[in-house]
Amino acid sequence: IAAKLTRVHVLDLDHIQDPLTQASVHDIVLDKPVRDVVPVPKRNLALVVHDDARTVLGLLDLATNSTSPLLGVGELDSYDFTPDGLYLIGATNGVARIGFVSLDNLHPTDFRLDDLPAHVVATANGKIFVDHADPFGRATIIPSPTATRADAVVLAGFLTADLLDEGL
Repeated sequence: IAAKLTRVHVLDLDHIQDPLTQASVHDIVLDKPVRDVVPVPKRNLALVVHDDARTVLGLLDLATNSTSPLLGVGELDSYDFTPDGLYLIGATNGVARIGFVSLDNLHPTDFRLDDLPAHVVATANGKIFVDHADPFGRATIIPSPTATRADAVVLAGFLTADLLDEGL
């Protein structure tokens, strides 16, 4: 990653400890230099970040060693994956929306917010927590990536201020 090369190496770990099996490394050549590779939870996928602004992304399918581009309009300032690995959730500073990308078919959707997002976190129970970085405390909880605005809950008050600082 530090070399910012235009390729990634995939090492098959299934039989790595078997002395009779040779380690298998696959090189995947990409169009742009790689800045980061982030595994998708519970999936055989990885998010490939190509630039520092996180505007050029790719989804690496480790089963087929192929990539699919994820084209964004703005910088991906905060992102997370749902615990089941079905969705990428992203936020751009200065845009009062968060975006969802279904990792099964790469279909994007967005969710309008009342306030600008600062940080998004997918919780273990599948809910999406959006911190708005309000000094007096403000957060939006979205029940799922397919939920509507009517399903969302907005929390306000000093008890939500810096709620996520311990985990960051």
